[in-house]
Amino acid sequence: MPCRAFEEILTVKPGTAIVKRALDIGVSLMGLVLLAPMMAITALLIKLDSPGPVFYPSQRMGRNGKPFTMYKFRSMYVNSPALHHPDGSMRVDNNDHRVTRVGRILRLGFDELPQLFNVLKGDMSLIGPRPDPVEALPYYREEDHRRLLVRPGITGLAQIAGRTDIPWQERLKYDIEYMEHQSLWLDCKIAFYTILEFIPPLRRRRFQKETYPPEANTIAQFNCNSSVETSHWLNPFGMPQPQGEDDDHH
Repeated sequence: MPCRAFEEILTVKPGTAIVKRALDIGVSLMGLVLLAPMMAITALLIKLDSPGPVFYPSQRMGRNGKPFTMYKFRSMYVNSPALHHPDGSMRVDNNDHRVTRVGRILRLGFDELPQLFNVLKGDMSLIGPRPDPVEALPYYREEDHRRLLVRPGITGLAQIAGRTDIPWQERLKYDIEYMEHQSLWLDCKIAFYTILEFIPPLRRRRFQKETYPPEANTIAQFNCNSSVETSHWLNPFGMPQPQGEDDDHH
């Protein structure tokens, strides 16, 4: 397969895009209504557990690199220092002393619920590549900008494939794989496996058996065996990109 502009590969029917946006609006609005009591209780527990704001705002890169403010429930103590692991990552686990008691529960995925507001506003989609911090843009290689061609999501192919278990290079492959094969059916499958992550007995029943792992996709061909396979993308601190979702340093 010869190399060509990624825009030629990224082909989404206008009707599909309209339906996807309609689903984003409908599901996020319904979710905000149904989850309002739980989110209110969560906000109260956060305030009672530790001093500081309920929400943690973070500047992220949206579609076409447009910056927006992404919101999460605060799960760490205010002014927590950034800690680098020996491997250079900044990922957080529930045993981290910076995580609050309530945050230990929130970081199972519930801290992302405020992003339903971002979806409703149009900054994000329910399904898509996770948005990177705006500080990361100067460290993007030319091919990394492909992730910015679509609206970022609350969850995506990379998250259900491993979330904190896969390095940045693999996440990039999954993100591009999603963009090449995106469809409403694939979005439904990603949503289904995301829900399974909240059911302990069913967690980590990966969907790779049903879809295409990066090793079997067309990304290497698209890049003509280029640097996607060996990228060492750096964050603004000069350290390797965290393997999981971003830390919310307060």
